[in-house]
Amino acid sequence: MSRWSEEAAKRSRERREAKYLAERKAQQDKELLASKGRALWISIKSLLVRKCEEFNTEPGNKGVLWVVANPADVTIHCEQQQGAIAGTFADNAVVFSGKNGVAFAASLYMRFTKDGTDVSVMDDAGRPVDFEAVANQMIETLLEASGW
Repeated sequence: MSRWSEEAAKRSRERREAKYLAERKAQQDKELLASKGRALWISIKSLLVRKCEEFNTEPGNKGVLWVVANPADVTIHCEQQQGAIAGTFADNAVVFSGKNGVAFAASLYMRFTKDGTDVSVMDDAGRPVDFEAVANQMIETLLEASGW
């Protein structure tokens, strides 16, 4: 063995170890993002249900809004109108869009916080999202489009 071969073997081991650690970290990050992303999606759907229920408890609003929620999507409806706002969750992103004459669009992304220890919801520009404000805007848009 020469000094060169010893050092080349050492560098090769270090590269393989660094690659292994990077791949392991990427897999852990992917799993964490998926897990926390699903949890955030569930909380987003729950917030929409709660907001619609709150609106429906106001005098004269019984049954005006309702939500159909499944694991990968959610749709908010308004009374007898055809308009709706639908949201889907896939690949750590939530996309909301208006249907049947309701003009609404929002894309939200599950991303790691700057310190990399948690996951939050971001908009297209990478800014944190106040989902309660988005939910309020979504419901207001649906109500207005439906003549409420």
